[in-house]
Amino acid sequence: MDGLSSMTTGSEIWNEFNQFLNTEIGDNLIAYYTRVLFEQATRAYDAGVHLGAAVLCRSSLETAFFLLLYGRWDGGEFLIDNPSNEEGKRLRISFETLKQQITAKVAFSKCELKTIDSVQEHGNLVAHFATLRIAGIQRWDENVIQQTSKLLQANPTPEGWRQLMERLERGSKIWVTPSQALDDLRDASLVLQTLFREATRRQMASMPNP
Repeated sequence: MDGLSSMTTGSEIWNEFNQFLNTEIGDNLIAYYTRVLFEQATRAYDAGVHLGAAVLCRSSLETAFFLLLYGRWDGGEFLIDNPSNEEGKRLRISFETLKQQITAKVAFSKCELKTIDSVQEHGNLVAHFATLRIAGIQRWDENVIQQTSKLLQANPTPEGWRQLMERLERGSKIWVTPSQALDDLRDASLVLQTLFREATRRQMASMPNP
């Protein structure tokens, strides 16, 4: 078995992403800080820790959002203007706020916008597992009762029951599956590439003309 065929999926995603950074992105501090988290996400997935991969994908996006929004280049030098209130106290900006700000300034595709929402949702579930899972299970119970009652009135077939269970599982939002974590890795990689291209464009625009 050669090296390529023995690579796990996380390794493949990381190698492709790292190649993109090395070939298309220069000395970029936004990429430097973010790549640490994203590499850990791919390693977590390969180790079977798909919940860890999901929350690290969210962290990767949050880091890149923050740095691109509150960082700036001055003659090629990267500086951070930390958000603060009127008293000068540093503010903590939520992922939701960062998402709203970054999507207003960067031209993401519709697919990328959906991806950001999905990565956020999965990462939030892991980061706030107890409260969100309990709420999800309660919704699941309510949906099962309602949907089962409706289906029983229609003399359901075995296929009807199977389709109902699939719909309920997709909408339950009580777990992050390995497949969903893998999608998060792939999708987060594409969003990060868009962000890094924008960061490079801004960096080059800050350089003095020769």
